[in-house]
Amino acid sequence: MPSFEVLLQAVNARNTILSSESSNITDDLAAIEKEITEKRAEKTIAAQNEVKDLLRKKEAMMQRSKYLVNAARHVQLAFAKLKAVECAGLQDWRELVKERLKLSPFAKEQVRDKSVMDRLHTVAGGGTLSVEGDMLVFAGAAKFIDPLKRVIDALETSFSASVEVEAELLRLLESRSQLKRLRERHEVEFSIEGSSIIISGSAEKVRAAEKSIKFLTTGAVDMPCPRQLVGAAKAHAKDVEAETGAYIDVVRGVAGSESMFLIRGDADGVRDAEERLHAWLDESEDAYSVFIDISESLKRMDPGKVDTFSNDLGFLSNKFGILARLSQNRVELRGSKTGDWEKTGRMELNMIVDFYAPPAKPTKAPATKQKPQAKPVEKEKKEDDAWGAAPEAEFDLGHKW
Repeated sequence: MPSFEVLLQAVNARNTILSSESSNITDDLAAIEKEITEKRAEKTIAAQNEVKDLLRKKEAMMQRSKYLVNAARHVQLAFAKLKAVECAGLQDWRELVKERLKLSPFAKEQVRDKSVMDRLHTVAGGGTLSVEGDMLVFAGAAKFIDPLKRVIDALETSFSASVEVEAELLRLLESRSQLKRLRERHEVEFSIEGSSIIISGSAEKVRAAEKSIKFLTTGAVDMPCPRQLVGAAKAHAKDVEAETGAYIDVVRGVAGSESMFLIRGDADGVRDAEERLHAWLDESEDAYSVFIDISESLKRMDPGKVDTFSNDLGFLSNKFGILARLSQNRVELRGSKTGDWEKTGRMELNMIVDFYAPPAKPTKAPATKQKPQAKPVEKEKKEDDAWGAAPEAEFDLGHKW
């Protein structure tokens, strides 16, 4: 078998010969075309016969030109392959392989970095690398394909995202082994940094895991739990968790603080769990709650006064012997099922809300200008007799009887 250098020289020489011959035929075809045009212009029988001969010659030359083009294409491909073999540092052209490796959008973005591409070239062992669409095209020795795949896999799994999670939810996710289940389902890695969950893995799988965790942050409700019901509440919360998919913890109050239900998870699950727990509390305490939306009033309230307003609800609670508390944008009033507290409780709440967030005064319509009216003509006053008015004349109308 001839050496690699001999093959490369032979192919290069053959390419040069074919290129030269193809160029000559192109020139000859142009000359024949010109001659055919001239003979046709003569309009003689002899000239027409010559045109026929020239056309046959032209057809043969065109066939030859087509053959040369195809041959030159094959030779050029062979030459390019041998050059690739030379660049890859190979001595046998049969060792050269071409592999197309799929790139994710994230990996494709990474490959644009010069340092990343330099690293890939090093791993490729001198083989050629190029990016075509979403493919990394490698031409080189077959033994470098697996190392290249490992580097690309490492690129794919180097993607990461961070999700900010409330401390209570994070604690519940860990205690319920939900993070472990999410890690196994999405085939990613989790790490905790402060209040953030760092997700690492392939871009597609990280995005899916990120979406799942964010979904669990859409609902959050804290509900008071009577101290005497904490034990029963813990048992009932487990049933509600299973039925709704929400995460529920019952935290016993210390140092005078309230015991609470902490409900976390997706918005629908949390809402469902809240309703079920309220129904259970109503039955257990023989009580009920009303919720008054004060979102518009809170918008008008100075931020610094919201805490004071919330504290003042304690006075309302003590006054009527009920529970009054601010939760998100609502005030919950809770009392016995007799309901004798509700009307007065609502009135008192309205007064407190109006004190902290006075209702906006209705805007008055601009006063219309009245046209000036003509001054009424005063009647002429008669002179007062007491002030020297002329005495009326007395007439004697006849004989006085």
